[in-house]
Amino acid sequence: ALFFIPSGTTFAPGASSTVNGTLDLDGELTLGATTLRLGGDWQRDDGAQVNAGSSTVILTGSDQNIFGDSSFFNLTKTVSSAAILGFETGKTQTISNTLTLHGSLGELLRLRAVSSIGGVLNDGSQSTITPQSTINSSFLDLRDQINGNGSRIDPSSSVDSGNNTDWFSETTIGDFIWNDLDGDGSQDGGAETGRFISMTPDFSGNCKVFS
Repeated sequence: ALFFIPSGTTFAPGASSTVNGTLDLDGELTLGATTLRLGGDWQRDDGAQVNAGSSTVILTGSDQNIFGDSSFFNLTKTVSSAAILGFETGKTQTISNTLTLHGSLGELLRLRAVSSIGGVLNDGSQSTITPQSTINSSFLDLRDQINGNGSRIDPSSSVDSGNNTDWFSETTIGDFIWNDLDGDGSQDGGAETGRFISMTPDFSGNCKVFS
């Protein structure tokens, strides 16, 4: 199902609203302090206006895409089964308060750059996510993503699938993955062979490997 807000109209949902299909924004969406649960794609067309207020947008579907440039106050997607969250290539999503992205053990949430019609790309193009405040993230698989925050983001128990900018502090050389905890360019301990989801420091300052 498609929920369409045409040009020249304004939609202001109630305190808690659910859109099971795609939300197509061509007019104005005023969210205020609401919670919007979206089961399909988010499509912001050129000229559409989103007034995020202090709202929370929760992406409740499986594979979902965000098209166009948009600003959110809180943006959340949490999955228990593997899924893709696609961001249109060349576009920027700005989250002014809290960004929450979680997969689960063995069921990663994959962040990918997609075309304007939703096809997953692997051509070197990137999409941008700019979280400006709190970031909660774990069990992700990222490819072709730019972090526009200015500070590197290290999602826990996650996979760097390549062509990411300002995500992950791990350095991978061949089959070795290691963590530079103090930023001096040298390995700080815990090197292991193989492919691992992530490495995080334990309380002794070494690295623990989670496979």
